[in-house]
Amino acid sequence: MSGRAPETKLWDLPRGALRTRALAVVAELRVADALTAGLRPVADVARDGGAHPDTLHLMQCRTG
Repeated sequence: MSGRAPETKLWDLPRGALRTRALAVVAELRVADALTAGLRPVADVARDGGAHPDTLHLMQCRTG
């Protein structure tokens, strides 16, 4: 056995799905393309990808 509690295993399922979806959103917004020349303000990346700046900033803060 892994030694992890059953509730931990259960919570890992939605967390994994949310991380996968977050990665898909970042790909859809072409964030990596927007950063090829270097770091830029979140507002600029959001504008280029058609996203709301505050929401994109929250994603960055939570996945850090």
